[in-house]
Amino acid sequence: MPVRAVAAAVVAALALGHPTQASAITHPDGTGRVPWEALVTAELSKRKALRCGGTVRDALHVITAAHCTYDRAGRPLPAGAISVVAGITSALSPEASAQQRAVAAVSSDPAYALDGGTAVHDAAVLTLDEPLDLGAPAIVRPLSLAGAGATARAGEFSGWGRTASHRPGGALHFATLEVLPSRACARFGVRFAAATMLCAGRRNADGTATGGCNGDSGSALVRRGRLVGIASFTGPRSCGDRRYPTVFVRVGDPGVNAFLRQRDPPPRPASLAAASVAGAATAGGAVRCRPGRWTGAASLSYAFARVPVLDGTAGGAGALAVAPPSRADVYRPLGGELASALVCVVRAANRGGAVTVTSANAVGAAGSVPVR
Repeated sequence: MPVRAVAAAVVAALALGHPTQASAITHPDGTGRVPWEALVTAELSKRKALRCGGTVRDALHVITAAHCTYDRAGRPLPAGAISVVAGITSALSPEASAQQRAVAAVSSDPAYALDGGTAVHDAAVLTLDEPLDLGAPAIVRPLSLAGAGATARAGEFSGWGRTASHRPGGALHFATLEVLPSRACARFGVRFAAATMLCAGRRNADGTATGGCNGDSGSALVRRGRLVGIASFTGPRSCGDRRYPTVFVRVGDPGVNAFLRQRDPPPRPASLAAASVAGAATAGGAVRCRPGRWTGAASLSYAFARVPVLDGTAGGAGALAVAPPSRADVYRPLGGELASALVCVVRAANRGGAVTVTSANAVGAAGSVPVR
C-alpha cells in the first residue's frame, strides 16, 4: 500500500496475556527506561493485537495515535479492547514496576481521518480506569505538552517497534531525530500536510537512517521536556528507508493542541443501533436516513451514496456520492440513480471524536436490500 501506518498487527500469546513478536526504532541510539512512554495494546481478535506507544499526560490520561484505536477495517475499537502498561522497558518481559490499566474511554481528534493513504489529525487520548502511581518519577512520569505554535529542530524519540524490517520489536528503544524541513517529506506528496505534521529522521554516517518502524505508532517525540510530536506513519517499503522520514502529528498545531489539552475529554460517540434508510428510491420520491442510536450527545450529519446491487445485496466497488454531508436526513433521488441503490452515511461527532457508519441497508428500485 502507498503509505504504511507504523502500528503493527501481531499474534497474541494468550497464555502470557500480551503480544509476542511485534511487527523499535531503526538504528536506535540505545535501549532503556523512558518514564513517560507507555505501551498501548489493542485487541483486534482472540489471536491478534495491535501494539503502539503512548505518552503519559497525567495520572489518568495517555496520549497515542488515533489509528491505534481503530481496527484494520477502520472501525473504532471499544475502550474495553485497549489496555495500557506504564513503567516498563520490555513488552515481552514486563518488570515488577509495571502498572497495567484498563481503558475506560477513548477520545480521538474529531478531525481524524484516514484519507488517501495518510492519517490526518492522528491523535487520541485514552482515559484510564484507575490513576497511575506517579510517586516514582524515574519509573513513571507525566510529560507536558508543547504549546500551540511551538516548533522544534530536533527531538528525542522512543518506541516499542522493530529495529529493522526483519527484526521483532518489544524492547523500549530511543534515538535523537532531526526535525526536517517539509521538503524532506516531499516523496509523500499530498499525504504529508506540513500544517499538522512533522517530518523527522536522521541520516547516519554509515549510510543508514534512524526513524520509526512497525510498533512505534503513538510514541512521543520530545523536545526540552515537552511533547512535540506523535508518531503516525512511515514510508511504503522497508523501515529505515532514507527517502522516507517518519511522519509525526504536529502537537503545536492549534487544533491538535486544543484537543490534547482537554482536561477531561469526553468519549467519542459510539453507535448503539445500526443506521438504516427507508423510502422510495424513485424520481420524485424521498429516501430518509435513520441514524440509529448514539452515545456521547453527538451532533449528526448525513451523506448519501449510490452503490451497485449484485445478487440481492448492495456494496462493493463503484460507490458514488450523490449528496455531500449536511444536516438534512432526506435525499430526493434523480431518475439516473434508479439502476442502483442508495445508502446513507452518518457522521456522529462531539469534542471527543467523530465516528462514521454506513446504513445497514440500501433502498433501490426493488425496495430495501442488505449492505455487505
